[in-house]
Amino acid sequence: MFTKVLLAVKQVKDHILAKRGGTRLYQQGQYMLAFESQDTTHLEKAELLRKLLDNLYQNLQPVLVDLKSPAESSAYSTFFHDMANAPFLTALFTNITAGAVVYPITDPPQDWAILSPTGAPVFWSVTSDSNLVFTAIDGQVVDAYTRCNSTYAMTAFTAESNKNPNPIIVICPYFYNAPATSVFGDLPPASVDGEPASNCLETNKDTNRFKRKVNRQSFVGFELTVYRMWILLEELAHKYYYAATGVDGQDVYNVNKASRLSSQGALANGPSYCYYAASVAGNCKSFPQLHRRKNEVELLEVDVADFPASEPEDNDPADATISMGTVSVSDLKITPGITVMGAPAGDEKCDPGTCFSYCICA
Repeated sequence: MFTKVLLAVKQVKDHILAKRGGTRLYQQGQYMLAFESQDTTHLEKAELLRKLLDNLYQNLQPVLVDLKSPAESSAYSTFFHDMANAPFLTALFTNITAGAVVYPITDPPQDWAILSPTGAPVFWSVTSDSNLVFTAIDGQVVDAYTRCNSTYAMTAFTAESNKNPNPIIVICPYFYNAPATSVFGDLPPASVDGEPASNCLETNKDTNRFKRKVNRQSFVGFELTVYRMWILLEELAHKYYYAATGVDGQDVYNVNKASRLSSQGALANGPSYCYYAASVAGNCKSFPQLHRRKNEVELLEVDVADFPASEPEDNDPADATISMGTVSVSDLKITPGITVMGAPAGDEKCDPGTCFSYCICA
């Protein structure tokens, strides 16, 4: 059962939320799931999101264990490199599993607080009836539905705005309309809610690179990042990273290029969180051997400009330095007062019907 609230979202002058009609809200743990009042499939979509987020929580448990280990795992060294960033990553992944507050509610409350009373992320599923617009970081007013259709197979994105920061993650129609196995139909079988059949990528020992498993038009690692569960993780990582640093993230999807980002570049790269989490959850053993420079922590560093949409060959030279501010451990805190584990049996304050299996109770 879901907790459902019907409400009208008011027109606001700053173009952060602007919508005609009503919005259905479902609360799952700390997360909010928002749907248009005209969306007749909202129940099925809400159930899918619930399953995906529940599966994501389960898959992130070994990740939290890995991050707290004194020994650097192969997955960590491949995708994040520097153990000095482990506390930052631990806080970020903990906040994701807890559905922690992204932006605290102010007095008076922000315009979007009607959608997220706690300030935790809200997944807004837009349709052609939507009138959700926001002022993006570059100052442009963006219509969410139009942006969803501006790129082939766009599934989700974060509605980042430095004018009025908000916790909204936009879920595009294609996220739901694509085949059940993934957002594309040419991948290995998966469960009906989109969890990949295998979380492990294969390594070509001759080239010391991850293998391309789909087709030449797709990037290496494609078979993981297009699964719905990992799409949600990527967007949540973007949201918490931006809230913590004020730095807009990046999307380096080619796994061979992502693994060669600097440690700071990897923190800003949404797909890196997916590749690392998938590798740990899958207990994967096969990784390329990345060569570090003598007495240095950083690997070959890659600039965002090296990654046009056409995705060039993944063995191209990668020797530029990414233009990214340094992130310190103090930039991200674990939100206090949130219990990640479920309440003891019989605790009346926790209603299992309104939350995930990891019911968050005060």
